[in-house]
Amino acid sequence: MVFLLAANRPEACLTSDAYGYLGLAKNLWTYHAFGHGTPPVLVPETFRLPGYPLFLAPFTALFESPVLWIAFAQCLLGILTVMWLWHWLRGVTNDRSARVGALVLAVDWVIVFHTPMLIAETLVVFLQVLAMILTWRALELQRGTEVTGSGLLWGLTLMVKPVFLYFPLVLCWIWSPRKKYIFRFLLAAYLIPGVWILRNGATSNFWSLSSLPGFALFDDLAAKVIADATDRTWDSVRHDLRAQVDAKHPSGYRNDAERSQVYAQEAVHILKRHPFVVVKVWLIGAARMLGGTGFGLWHYYRPPAPQQNPAFWLIPVQIVYGFGLGVLYLLSVWGCIKLWRMSRKKEAYFLAAGVTYILLVASYPGMSRLRIPMMPFMAIAASFAVTKIPARGSDYRLGHDIKRS
Repeated sequence: MVFLLAANRPEACLTSDAYGYLGLAKNLWTYHAFGHGTPPVLVPETFRLPGYPLFLAPFTALFESPVLWIAFAQCLLGILTVMWLWHWLRGVTNDRSARVGALVLAVDWVIVFHTPMLIAETLVVFLQVLAMILTWRALELQRGTEVTGSGLLWGLTLMVKPVFLYFPLVLCWIWSPRKKYIFRFLLAAYLIPGVWILRNGATSNFWSLSSLPGFALFDDLAAKVIADATDRTWDSVRHDLRAQVDAKHPSGYRNDAERSQVYAQEAVHILKRHPFVVVKVWLIGAARMLGGTGFGLWHYYRPPAPQQNPAFWLIPVQIVYGFGLGVLYLLSVWGCIKLWRMSRKKEAYFLAAGVTYILLVASYPGMSRLRIPMMPFMAIAASFAVTKIPARGSDYRLGHDIKRS
């Protein structure tokens, strides 16, 4: 359905990030280089990661206008993600619980309306679900092959979106007390990102995964802290802060990586001066992310008109969706509690840590889109909230225990 809406307005798929991604994808295919411009003047990219442009690259080569083809492929990928999660949940819970978990990803307004857009979220959720399934299987089997494979998948996931950069450090403790598995998991998870960091260092003298966090910390957090402390608008503060910092470097910056480092250092100084305002901004951002219904997304897909009246009929839909989010949060908490009480503490920690991690590192901008990586964790937790969880014993596969009972 959402693809049909996008087909009527292909420009709805083109966000502000889309043009940058498409340019990088074309250069990857044409020049086998990750950067902007054309050789010999090709500037290495350090802001975006190569995962999503690699996905887009074949479409830019095969089609003169690839936008709708990419949107169609991403819609298929979204369907495949839901089906894969449903099939796996059937094996570890039962049919009803599997439907609940799959339904969370299938009908979430924010996920659905972002699916055809040329941003990395759809690919991230697909890889994230695969990584979560393999991690759960590694917990079940306690074999080194699955542990290494799950680490590699988490590494691939964070090469699409850097929000997961520190998550392997949080997750690795599920392998304790087996230190060998902790080491194997972390080595696998950071193998590909480590190679990319070496690439950034060699091409831009930037020894980090992405320059995005520096800009995000400066624009989305430091500027909001100053705006809140001075009763000014965020946009005007952000503009003035950039001008002030840039004025301290009249010769300019060698590249975006250097600019990101300077902005990050300035942001840290600002945050240290206003610790209580930082907490306030984070709490407001978390509330907006958790409570955001993506109401404005509908306007991307509406046909242009001279006078666009507010879609009042969407208000009750928004209310129902908000109520559904509240139910999902309660089910997620209850699912983790049930797992913990039935001696499945590592699984409970896995799901709770995923939600908490995203909430801590990604909520301060206050955008509902940043809630998307939380949804697979909550979908699985909610599925366990509505099923009978047997205590760890004769058969780890929950579905088998339920069928025998």
